Amino acid sequence: MPQGDRSSRPGKTLDEVGVQLGVTRERVRQIELQALKKCRQWCDEQGWTLDDLMREAAVRMSRQDGGAQTRAGIDRAE
Repeated sequence: MPQGDRSSRPGKTLDEVGVQLGVTRERVRQIELQALKKCRQWCDEQGWTLDDLMREAAVRMSRQDGGAQTRAGIDRAE
């Protein structure tokens, strides 16, 4: 999903991502569509929705972030 509307959701624009990766915004859009297609296909095979996948990813990322914050807190205290 394009992240161009900065006022309603966080993220980077296609142009910003393209600059980071050294590709055009059109190529970023193509890669995004390919990734979404693969995610939808996997979800269909697993009996999940795309929302289920995004929720699971958010849970896993928050677990990783929590561990990093804890480690950073310990490192600073030492």
